[in-house]
Amino acid sequence: MKHLFLLWLVVTGCCIFPARLSAASNEKTSDIPAPAATRGAYMEALTLSPETKPLVRKNMQQRLAQLQQRFPGQVVALRDSVVAGMVLPSADVFCSNDALLSDRGVELLKRVAKLFPDAGNFHIVVAVHTANTGTEARIERFSSQRAQAVARTLEQILGNTAAVAPFGMGAAEPVARNSTYRGREENRRVEIWFIPVTSWAERLASR
Repeated sequence: MKHLFLLWLVVTGCCIFPARLSAASNEKTSDIPAPAATRGAYMEALTLSPETKPLVRKNMQQRLAQLQQRFPGQVVALRDSVVAGMVLPSADVFCSNDALLSDRGVELLKRVAKLFPDAGNFHIVVAVHTANTGTEARIERFSSQRAQAVARTLEQILGNTAAVAPFGMGAAEPVARNSTYRGREENRRVEIWFIPVTSWAERLASR
């Protein structure tokens, strides 16, 4: 729980951290903003206004509860509980030292996707973090390759209504010390964020 709290602090203030955006493969949702310099700025631009948040909060709280039930200790809620986030250890998602997803990783993504059959109602953001081992260029390239691999797989699972924006975060946002093996493993993680689109909130309001 301590590390999830640290993650919450990092994400809510992450505009101050340098991170590069890897272009999304297909922008299928009409109200996606122009790519931002950081994952934090991109997510901030997508977040619903104070007026529209209440329209989706009940639905999102139900989904957060379902996620927490299936993935205990790996769920984060942001923006007044209208943004749902999953934090998965990279070792559970990827083959060792590779950007290739393991069979277990694909199954994990399928389990997450089952809770979002209406993926077109969400902006989906993938952020992949690494430990501080190797050169900065290699770290950034590796995390970007992994983020793109997760985004492609999610789009394949969710179908052509899903638009996933991948961010390779490198080692810019550690949640533990890189000086120990356990700390490095905790820093190697995959975040998946589901952010409701404004048009969905408007449709819910009209019912």
